[in-house]
Amino acid sequence: MAFIAKTLVDLGFKLYSSSPDVEAYLKGLPYVTAKRMFFPTKDKRLLREVFDEYDIQCVINLSKTRGKGFTDEDYVARRNAVDFGLPLLNNARCAKLWVEASPRKIS
Repeated sequence: MAFIAKTLVDLGFKLYSSSPDVEAYLKGLPYVTAKRMFFPTKDKRLLREVFDEYDIQCVINLSKTRGKGFTDEDYVARRNAVDFGLPLLNNARCAKLWVEASPRKIS
């Protein structure tokens, strides 16, 4: 996750997190900044507004466990990324490969 976060920041992406633990981890990395965002789990319309407000273009969700229910933040993030037509990366190896390829495509 550290490599993914650092590379995305170097490419000019802004990182957001709904989890205080992930935010703390990302802020602990050198030269990486992340902002915690309010993440509604029950109101899809409000969640769409949050995605628009923060200009979310892609969701990388590398949760370790399966969601416990329909209001689990990780499940809601993945489900709504698909519903909103956003790219979703939820496999660490795929996310790493995407991040490695991105500088070649963006430049």
